[in-house]
Amino acid sequence: MKLTINDFLDRHYLCVNCNDFCQLYFVTELKFSGKRNRISAKLTNKNILLIIKNSYFKTTSLKLNLVKNTNKFSIININDFKSYIESHDINLLLICNRCKSQIETSNLEFNINNNYLNAFDLRSQYIVLNNKNILYMIYTYYYNNFSIVKVIDPNIDSTRITSELKIPILPNIKYTKNTLLNKIKSYILFS
Repeated sequence: MKLTINDFLDRHYLCVNCNDFCQLYFVTELKFSGKRNRISAKLTNKNILLIIKNSYFKTTSLKLNLVKNTNKFSIININDFKSYIESHDINLLLICNRCKSQIETSNLEFNINNNYLNAFDLRSQYIVLNNKNILYMIYTYYYNNFSIVKVIDPNIDSTRITSELKIPILPNIKYTKNTLLNKIKSYILFS
């Protein structure tokens, strides 16, 4: 299912576990190098501002402004940006600062001719859920179409994973903590 920026933030900006706002980052990776760089984004009601490359000279800076509800973008130096996206992959990443749950998108594709960010998929998600001292860790791999649930139950063993289960991919919907816990418990019960 393809997402817009608005869809992505609406479904995932609040952490399922903590109900705190997540921090939005852009992850840039020099193609074929494996070197990733996380850049904090500034989020307003209507826009996302990203400073990819800062410079004293306005003509050499790369500052990307994305409009959340239209996926349109603007940038001062379009030729430098075009060169940058040809040599780098760029993803969106949301991380909860409290429990470290996170979700990452697939590589973003920018339509330079129309100043438009194409809709995107999700790459992976890691959710941490606490319930009555039991810790549930859910790893979802959207490209591979499955999720893995790992459980640490201190009543059994507090130092290692007490249960691990591969389940079908969790739908990309907006969950509450209780609905997600109930879904995970159902999978565990009937496995």
